[in-house]
Amino acid sequence: TSAAVIGCTVRAGPGAGVVFADRAGGLLEDCDISGHQLDGVVIAGRADPEVRGNRIHGCRACGILVRDGGRGTLTDNDIRGSGIAGVAVRGAGAAPAVRGNRICDGLGKGVDVHDGAAGRFEGNEISGNAMDGFVIKAGADPEGVGNR
Repeated sequence: TSAAVIGCTVRAGPGAGVVFADRAGGLLEDCDISGHQLDGVVIAGRADPEVRGNRIHGCRACGILVRDGGRGTLTDNDIRGSGIAGVAVRGAGAAPAVRGNRICDGLGKGVDVHDGAAGRFEGNEISGNAMDGFVIKAGADPEGVGNR
């Protein structure tokens, strides 16, 4: 499945804002995603979408959660005010490419990679988060280049 969602507003839902699952591809671009009780965007089940140029803010869990073999390319997103982490990558096979994002002003961590996850984090601004900026836990193997 490959859909394009461009220029939308997704606000204040009881779950996650946008979910890519079951090997889905697609594009999420220039959207305003805010105030969800869970995550702003979830990429799971070997989904591999392109997520770019979005404003993801004020979600109670994670701004973007990549899990269960999810991949995806996350580029030039403004991720702010997340409760747990701006970007979280969890579980074996989860390995997004995360480039040029602003991951700022969260109530928790900026980036959290654990439980066998990987990914490439390049040129991201990670600042002003209440907890650690970039957390790598045992078993995780991300690559970080030029983040600040």
